[in-house]
Amino acid sequence: MVAGARGLGKTLQAIALVCHAKNGIGVPDRDADARHPFLVVAPTSVVPNWAAETERFAPGLRVTAVTDTLQRSGTDPAALTAGADVVIVSYTLFRLDYEAYAARRWAGLLLDEAQFVKNPATKASQNARRFPAPFKLAITGTPMENNLMELWSMFSITAPGLFPSSKNFSDYYRIPVEKEGDPDKLAQLRRRIRPLMMRRTKEWVATDLPAKQEQVLELALGTRQPRVHQRPRPDERR
Repeated sequence: MVAGARGLGKTLQAIALVCHAKNGIGVPDRDADARHPFLVVAPTSVVPNWAAETERFAPGLRVTAVTDTLQRSGTDPAALTAGADVVIVSYTLFRLDYEAYAARRWAGLLLDEAQFVKNPATKASQNARRFPAPFKLAITGTPMENNLMELWSMFSITAPGLFPSSKNFSDYYRIPVEKEGDPDKLAQLRRRIRPLMMRRTKEWVATDLPAKQEQVLELALGTRQPRVHQRPRPDERR
C-alpha cells in the first residue's frame, strides 16, 4: 500500500511500477503475469488524470480508459484488454461489470484513492478482495479516518494472509489500541505493516517540490454586500 498526501507522486510511483513490471525487471515468470495488462480502478473524476499522467510519463505504455459499461458501449472484454498495458476504470463501472473484468487475466490490480474500499462491508471492498489478480496495490491519501478496521480492510485486499480474520484483528489490535490505548499493541501493529506500506510525506519530497507561491488579492465589497454582511452580526452578538 502507498499512502501520502495529495501531490506527493503516488500516481507516478505506481506508473513506474507498471513500467518496471512490463520491462521484466525482477519479475518472476514474466510471460505468465507481466504480459497481461494492469487494471487501475479509480474514482470517475480521476480516470482522465490517470490516462493523461500515464501518457505523459510513460508514453510507451498502451492505455485504455473505460468510460461506459461494457454492455452499453458494446465493448468485448477480450478486445478491451487485447494489446493494452493498462486498463483504467472507475469504481462504479468496476462494480457494474465486475464479472467481466474478473474473467480476464491481469498482471495486477491498482486501487487509486483506496479509501473507496475502506469499509469492508461495501460491494467495492468485497469485489477488490475476491478479484483474481496476482498482485494488488492500494494507493490512498487517507488510509484510515475513523477506526483501525479501515486499515484492516485495505490489508485484507493487498495482503490477505496478514490479518485473515477481521474479528481476531478487532479483538487483538482495534480494541486494545482504540479503547485501552495500548502502546505495545500499536507498536506491534506498526512493525507488522511497515514492510507492506510505503508512506510518502512532504519531508521526503520537499527538495523536489517548487517553492510555495502565494498571491493575495484584496477585493472591495459592493454597495449591497456590506449591508448583507452586517445584518446578522447583531443577532450573533446577542
